[in-house]
Amino acid sequence: MPRGPEADATQLLVAVGRISLGGANLELRASLLAAAALGLPQRVGLYLLGRESASRALDHAREALEVADDCDGRAQALAWIARAGDAYRRRNELMHGVVGADSNGGLRRVRIRRSLTGPTYDEEAIELTAIVALGELLDAVAHDFDHEVTSALIRDLSYTRAALGHPDN
Repeated sequence: MPRGPEADATQLLVAVGRISLGGANLELRASLLAAAALGLPQRVGLYLLGRESASRALDHAREALEVADDCDGRAQALAWIARAGDAYRRRNELMHGVVGADSNGGLRRVRIRRSLTGPTYDEEAIELTAIVALGELLDAVAHDFDHEVTSALIRDLSYTRAALGHPDN
């Protein structure tokens, strides 16, 4: 097992890989939720929505659920959408930003912003524990969709069953 800087680099790579995988899992679930909320069969929904970004798929799902019957499944799905959107935004900030090491070996995140007067940037320290925690959050959000959200939707909004793979659709 490596120690020192090699161990830190290995942990960072594993954590970033977990965030990348967690983002892909979230994109799939966002597309499934959008298909379910629109009442589409799973295959059709994934074909039509599978190329959408997670943010767009979550927007489609939110818009469809806002006009659905008021029930526990709808409320859980809308709460999940808010949580998933926040987690995905944080994932994008990290994955599409610049992370590097400072002269002391600490991690720094640089954010580049574009404005009318030209690009500006700011930087902040970021801890490995925060990167690991983001991977854990993405996993937890996916787990919640797979268990609580899908169960509530299948129970309360029967038209979602075909997209969520329920045998009684």
